[in-house]
Amino acid sequence: MVKENSTTSFFYSFQLNMKNLLLFFLIASCTGEKKYIRQESQKDLETNSLKSEVQFKDLNLFSDCKEYDNHLSSIISSMEFVKVAYDPPLDDFWKIYSVEVGAEYIFISTIYKIYMYDNRGNFIRSIGTRGQGPKEFIQLSNIQMDEQSRKLYTLDVRRERMMVYDFEGNLLQVIPLKFSERFHASQLSLLDSTTILFRRSNLDGLSNISFICSDSDGKEKKIFHHHIAPVNRNSTEFLSPDYSFLWDSRQYFNYLEYGNDTVFGIRNDSIIPELKLTGDLKGFFKRHSGKKLNILSYVTRPDAAIFESDTMMVFKMSSEFESYYKVYNKYNNKFHRTNYKNAEEDRFGARQMAYFVDDMATGLRFNPHFQSKGKAIALIYAGEICGKREEILDFIDKHPTETGKNLRPVIENFTEDDNCLMMIVKFK
Repeated sequence: MVKENSTTSFFYSFQLNMKNLLLFFLIASCTGEKKYIRQESQKDLETNSLKSEVQFKDLNLFSDCKEYDNHLSSIISSMEFVKVAYDPPLDDFWKIYSVEVGAEYIFISTIYKIYMYDNRGNFIRSIGTRGQGPKEFIQLSNIQMDEQSRKLYTLDVRRERMMVYDFEGNLLQVIPLKFSERFHASQLSLLDSTTILFRRSNLDGLSNISFICSDSDGKEKKIFHHHIAPVNRNSTEFLSPDYSFLWDSRQYFNYLEYGNDTVFGIRNDSIIPELKLTGDLKGFFKRHSGKKLNILSYVTRPDAAIFESDTMMVFKMSSEFESYYKVYNKYNNKFHRTNYKNAEEDRFGARQMAYFVDDMATGLRFNPHFQSKGKAIALIYAGEICGKREEILDFIDKHPTETGKNLRPVIENFTEDDNCLMMIVKFK
């Protein structure tokens, strides 16, 4: 990961080698299934930044792009549609925090309830009870599903505790989150069956804790601090931990700290810098940034800004003038973006181009707000389906596919009272 400067003294090299040798024996001596994540301290990083040069790939993301491609077919390998049952009705769209899609079941979480469906969208049960009793919650955060153990993890952010349910809706554990440093968890991410990452909340202000790694029983294993790589922050006017992005790359989890320029791979025993994001339009949320670009997501859905597969990375970009998706192809090192001549404008005059067009089955817009198990997910609500019914049916007729054929009766019978149509894709 690092290349030592030639001016490093013999004694420093000897000390560093002994440290690495000791670390090797410590890692090699670990037994059992639990995977521990190691990270250098801030002091170590500051020292290394003066004495060494980090070697990783530059990705010219924050630059202008003139290659346009709006077609969903250009970037996905598979697509499916699931009509979510309308009884019971879901809460308002903006109250949906997360969606988990598995082989058998689909879970949708709101602030106050978790809805469970089979993989065809049929309602099975609601999970959890709102209240202030021992087994109740006040405000749920996102959910994470472990299909192997058939467990569902979530946070009661108001009471600072993790709640674990089985797939039958039974509450198995209520685990108070008591970490060694001041830390209010806002979201959790299940790395594997024994390791959970808790992201901190804005309640912590601008403290330097980014997230905490624990085992599945909530016991602290490692603390990850902000500023985990040297970066010039002179152009950053404010920071928000809720915009620190964590996503599944199908190989392991990747992490981008808000205001940083480095993408890290989170692996079994370390955080490894992999990509340095460059470009002359890099903005990182300066308040009057003009054409400066930022990676943007919703505060309640920080995992909806960056999607990754074996072949590509998809970024949701934004400036004061426009928002769009930018796609990076790992094989040919080229970018393209979404762009529409007659794009709608938001109330600030920014052109809204952050969506792809399904050019295969429906002609609908695809703007993913969730991701789960390597899949990107968009919820298309009844109003949009009913308002564009004739256009959708016409597209299905003119572009005959098996998917469209199966979807046609669903579109025909959609009503304003229905919940939504779930669109699930896998990137190439």
